[in-house]
Amino acid sequence: MPVPDFSPGEVLTAAAMDSIGLWKISTTTFSAQTTVPFVDVFDSSFTNYRIVFDEWTATVSENHFMRVRDSGGIISTSNYVTQRLESNGATVSGVTVGGGASSTWFPTFIVQSSTSAAGASGYIDIFQPHVSGKFTRAAGKFVRTDSTTGVFTVEFSGLFNLTTVLTGFELVRNSTATLSGTVSVYGYKP
Repeated sequence: MPVPDFSPGEVLTAAAMDSIGLWKISTTTFSAQTTVPFVDVFDSSFTNYRIVFDEWTATVSENHFMRVRDSGGIISTSNYVTQRLESNGATVSGVTVGGGASSTWFPTFIVQSSTSAAGASGYIDIFQPHVSGKFTRAAGKFVRTDSTTGVFTVEFSGLFNLTTVLTGFELVRNSTATLSGTVSVYGYKP
């Protein structure tokens, strides 16, 4: 399939625009934040979304989390379920970590302690967050590098087991860490 090639000043048709699969909704770069809100990034324009994390770092080694939001704000009820597979340079086989419902997604989220030279990058696909009557599901993968373990990989899936129409999400640090990095949100064109 050919990649769309647009020229400056060209009038774009609906067919040409529909040939693009991912549409960038927003990009946010932040530094030394305790929470990073993404308000009104999910709407009826798209069914599914991809969130891309680049050069994600934290000031100290702590867990980091993600919570979703609806029109009323952040939802911190115990309706998040996460399944995780972790591996690192010191472990040949991964460790499967799962759990019942909690008040956030992805406990031991992406980054623990990192420096500017050793951050984390990855993605999360969010399925049907703004579709009425459907559970929201998520899946993703992160790769982190540091001087202790070398390469650390986390693959995960999640379920938000309420049929709430979601409008966004928030990234949260656990206690004393601050977060830095760039996050881009894309909509999948059907």
